[in-house]
Amino acid sequence: MDRMVITAAYVLRGDFDPDEVTGYAGVEPNARWKRGQPAGYGKHKSSGWKLRSSSDLPRIPEPDREVEPHIQSVLAQLQPGWPHFIELGQRFRAYIECTFMVQTHYDPKIVVPRNTVEAANALNATLVFNVYCRLPQEET
Repeated sequence: MDRMVITAAYVLRGDFDPDEVTGYAGVEPNARWKRGQPAGYGKHKSSGWKLRSSSDLPRIPEPDREVEPHIQSVLAQLQPGWPHFIELGQRFRAYIECTFMVQTHYDPKIVVPRNTVEAANALNATLVFNVYCRLPQEET
C-alpha cells in the first residue's frame, strides 16, 4: 500500500522561557520544552516552542497532495501574534519544519510558492524539509 504522511510546524529554539513566549505571542503551542529537560535522546540543549499544522488536514494524502496546505495552516495559526513572532524570529532561531514520511514508490512533491517563502522570510524562519523514506518490502 502506497503511503505518505506530510506535516509542518513552526519551531522556535533558543535561550528563553517557553511559557513567556506563549504569553507574549498569545498563541498556544502543541509542544514546549525548557533547556535541560529530558528528551528522548538525553536532554534538550535549548528551549523550544512548537506549533503544528492543523490536525484536520489529511495526514495520509494522495500522491498529488502537497505540503503547502500544512504550511498555510501553521501561518494562519500564527496570525494572532504575527508581529510578536516576527520579533521572536529576530531574537531566536525560528524554523518552518516540513516533514514527509514516505512509504511508497513515488517521490514527494515539494513546492513552496513565493508568498510562502516571503512569509517565512518575514518571520526570519528557515524553511526545513525532512524526508524520511521507508519503501515497502517486495513480496516474493
